[in-house]
Amino acid sequence: MRHTITLFLSAAALVPSSSFAQGSGPERPALIAEGELAFGTFVQRESTLDLADWHALLPNSMVLSSDLSRLTGPNGGYYGGGWYDPVYRSNGYGYSAGSGSGYAGVALDLDRRVREGSHFEQRLRFGISTLGTESMYGSWGRSLSGPFDTLVSQTTGDTYVLDTVWSEQVRASASRSRIALDASFLLRRVSASRWSWYVGAGVLVGTSYNGRADVLHTVEHRAQGYYTQDNWSATLARESHRIGSAFFGAGHVLAGLDFKLGRTSPFWSSLHLFYEVRPMLTVSGYPGISSVVAPGMQHLFGLRFDMR
Repeated sequence: MRHTITLFLSAAALVPSSSFAQGSGPERPALIAEGELAFGTFVQRESTLDLADWHALLPNSMVLSSDLSRLTGPNGGYYGGGWYDPVYRSNGYGYSAGSGSGYAGVALDLDRRVREGSHFEQRLRFGISTLGTESMYGSWGRSLSGPFDTLVSQTTGDTYVLDTVWSEQVRASASRSRIALDASFLLRRVSASRWSWYVGAGVLVGTSYNGRADVLHTVEHRAQGYYTQDNWSATLARESHRIGSAFFGAGHVLAGLDFKLGRTSPFWSSLHLFYEVRPMLTVSGYPGISSVVAPGMQHLFGLRFDMR
């Protein structure tokens, strides 16, 4: 019995010794490899919104729900440009674009091996992207002209006819912001140089928010080349509306250039400046309107910092 107890205690004493020996070897790097913070621009191709789209987007607008056939022309109007004749003008257009953009995220090390020299790193990056302000515009109007006054030259006796122009216009504008969860896979080339490059692909899934729209109905009377008290303008109606949130998504490829700020200093060596470009295909939803698919481009300038 005493012999059995002695063997049990000896085996128990070996277990922590064995575990310590296994844990004393080289440790794998942490899963979270780096963090990133970047700012830049997001640009999206122009798109058109016709009057039917504005009706669906702003169903409570009294101005847009009125009869605008006098402003949109006998053929239903021309969107994306304008056409003119001597007594009638019709012009309507739509525009969709982005502005300032930002990104904040972390990157996971998919390989987690300690390696020296030139090699490729695989990163899975997760973050949040803001895609600036998206704006949409619409305008419809007509102009009528006729004689305003007749002037007779006291020197030559010539007669000059001054025209007056009366115009009516309805303008609609809308804006909203967009935010999205951002996931991408990166393959980065690492070497002894301070410079490195990387490529990858990813997706964005998010929503629009803080949407609002304004509608303005105005008339103007102006005498051409002759400024009198008969020139005037008036606002017939002004409306403000809220626009509900809608889905936003995109798929993109990316390419970037990375510059390490230091070689020997542990602090500066962990900081990197980078530039990244992302061509993408976006899917934007609008309340009451079919989703619009359009190409876009995001440019990011930022700071990357190693977290290991």
